[in-house]
Amino acid sequence: MSRGRGFFLCALAALSPVLIASEGETRAPAGTKATEAVAETVVERGAPALSTSLSPALFTAIFSWGDADGDGRLDLAAVSLAGKLQLLISAGDDRFEDVTEQVGLGQIENATLASWADYDGDGRLDLFVGAQAGASSLFHNEGGTFTEMSAGCGLSCEGAVQSAQWLDHDGDGRLDLFVVLIDESGNAVSSRLFRGLEGGYFERVELPFSGSVEVPGLGGPWPRMDEEDAGVLGAPLAPRSPGGKGRPSGRSQVEGASADDLAGSSQSQGRIALGSPSIPYGLGAQIGCANSIVDQAKAGACIQGSSLPALGKLYPLSNNLFVAVGGNVGIGTTNPTAKLHVAGSARVTDKLTLAPSGDTALDVSTGSIYKAGALFLHTKGGAGNTALGNQALGSVTSGFQNTAEGYRALFSNTTGERNTASGSQALSSNTNGDGNTASGAFALFTNTTGGFNTASGYGALYSNTSGSGNTAIGDSALVYNTTGFGNTASGARGLALNTTGSNNTASGESALFSNTIGAGNTAGGAFALSSNTTGAFNTASGYGALYSNTVGSGNTASGDSALAYNTTGNGNTASGARGLAHNTTGNDNTASGDSALFSNTTGKNNTASGIHALHSNTTGSGNAAHGRKALYSNTSGINNTASGNAALFYNTTGAHNIALGAGAGLYLTTGSANITIGNYGLPGDTATTRIGAVQTRTFIAGIRGAATGIANAIPVLIDSAGQLGTTFSSRRFKQDIRDMDDATERLLELRPVLFRYKQEQTLPGNLVVPPEYGLIAEEVAEIFPDLVVYDEEGKPLTVKYHLLGAMLLNELKKLSAEHAREMGDLRRRLAALEAQLR
Repeated sequence: MSRGRGFFLCALAALSPVLIASEGETRAPAGTKATEAVAETVVERGAPALSTSLSPALFTAIFSWGDADGDGRLDLAAVSLAGKLQLLISAGDDRFEDVTEQVGLGQIENATLASWADYDGDGRLDLFVGAQAGASSLFHNEGGTFTEMSAGCGLSCEGAVQSAQWLDHDGDGRLDLFVVLIDESGNAVSSRLFRGLEGGYFERVELPFSGSVEVPGLGGPWPRMDEEDAGVLGAPLAPRSPGGKGRPSGRSQVEGASADDLAGSSQSQGRIALGSPSIPYGLGAQIGCANSIVDQAKAGACIQGSSLPALGKLYPLSNNLFVAVGGNVGIGTTNPTAKLHVAGSARVTDKLTLAPSGDTALDVSTGSIYKAGALFLHTKGGAGNTALGNQALGSVTSGFQNTAEGYRALFSNTTGERNTASGSQALSSNTNGDGNTASGAFALFTNTTGGFNTASGYGALYSNTSGSGNTAIGDSALVYNTTGFGNTASGARGLALNTTGSNNTASGESALFSNTIGAGNTAGGAFALSSNTTGAFNTASGYGALYSNTVGSGNTASGDSALAYNTTGNGNTASGARGLAHNTTGNDNTASGDSALFSNTTGKNNTASGIHALHSNTTGSGNAAHGRKALYSNTSGINNTASGNAALFYNTTGAHNIALGAGAGLYLTTGSANITIGNYGLPGDTATTRIGAVQTRTFIAGIRGAATGIANAIPVLIDSAGQLGTTFSSRRFKQDIRDMDDATERLLELRPVLFRYKQEQTLPGNLVVPPEYGLIAEEVAEIFPDLVVYDEEGKPLTVKYHLLGAMLLNELKKLSAEHAREMGDLRRRLAALEAQLR
């Protein structure tokens, strides 16, 4: 056909690689003979669709067909001579889409071939890619993407790959891989068989090799096997998954074999058909045919008996297979007692279905069930033992009432009693420990003599040896505990690093994660006490509570990140999210409320109750804050007491302050020894007492009717600012001292009055309020303005009655002097009159 319009396809065996030349000729891989398959031409309508999907570098390529996405259409894996891999997914209508990069195969650039097979039986075709040099790759089909799995599953193949064939050589129902490697000259130099294991793993089997051989119909050269090793590979089968789930991506064309013989059907999967005239690859000779046993489903098919052991023949015929008159079949016996009676070993390489009409499906009267030569299901040892799994309870002697389920579960147990292990290698090292329960792979793996431990989760209590009474629930919980006892860990990695610490309780992911020898700690919440190593008797409840604590002891933290950064501080109590969060070495602090004492680092003996109470405190000590944001800004101030919402809010370094009430002392900053009750205070206050703000009446008990009992009592005055105090009379406090003289001459103009206050009512019992004595402030203001106190509006409010005494004394002295002068005048005048009368 014309260039650019199409190309030829050539098919060989099941998924065997072929070369397609861009010029239309069929080419064999380097170092191989040309195949004898017939090329078929792609129809003209489909050719452009596929050719435009292919990279130009792939017009000379090795193709492998398979249904990669399980949509029922064949897809194409193509390898260029340069080694580039390309995956084309059929989009229908003879069109293909290049998905190489999207599915994760774009990095392959040194391939020699690609081969499809469902090696793990998950129903999706996986892809083996042989390398030109270095390591070949096995890609697992994840249902949309491919993951390289060769190293992880044990299929490590180094060298230049000439060919690769999937087959079930040992008849165990799992696919194996046969690979031929070549040297730089293209000569086959070695062959390798990768035997499929349970779970999608492989083990390498070295095959004898002595040159190469050509197999009719399969090309060559292929590795030659010694005569005694012939047949090691069995029949070449289509690469179908166990149970026939996968889609075969091709057929083996073997000389002398029909398509039905080798197409990978469920009838021939994993076995050689009786009487088949085919030459299975690796056998080297055709099986003989005689009328010893006849296959009624296929005329003329038979298998030959023999008086000597021979490959493919029954020996001895009379004892090997016997059909009794009643229809019972005996293998190894001429007296079968059941429909199938096997006197000796039996092997089933495919599914064994038990469908009894009664209750008993499997009855093992004596002995045990082995898997691959290892104990699998048994009741050995003392009474009441149950073991299910490869080598489970494999060493038991006299231990009784043990239950082991999983690979090597309780493997080393000899005399231990009443243990329960479920999971691969759970309690594997236990020898004589009693009453342990392990659920999960490697749970209590190292335990030897420890008793009454409970471990649930992968690796839980993994390192425990003789520790007893521990409970670990979660992945790697108490994983490094060795001899510690009485610990409880619930959550992944809880108490993971604990070794000898005892009586600890950790609930939550990574709770008490780093604890090693600390004892008596309780942690509830993810990462609670996560860094604790030797600290003891701490209690942490909440995500990250006491997270950084290492050696601090006697701390209690309840709430998200409470005491999160505490390291060595002791005796602290934090209740509430982020309470005492930054405390490191501070001791004996109590914080209750969200972010209470949040910034405290080394301060001690502080008490904070309320959201953000003492929030900014770092080194201040002896403070007590009760209420939302009380003492919020305090950093280093000491011995302050604040009770009420935002009480002493702005105080930073002030000390010995007392604030009671919402906002009490709000504006105090650095002043000390202040007392504020229901008053905001002022920034510069120091040693100041403020009670109340806007009140009109004050009642204080214990004043009226109570004498001080001390003769030096003085009256209390109040100024216009509301400050209480008294007056000083000492010369030490006065200046500009002079006589009043005539300053009080109008004093007698003041009008004393009797009055009652307007707001006064009758007393209880309808008693009339007695009159008051005093002056009228307005009248006084007209005569002595300075003797009057004015309100905020400048109106007369009251009279400074305490000043009237001195003023009256001045006037009295003046009157006394005048009286003395007048009396002197009168005496003189009287004396003069008396003298005249004589």
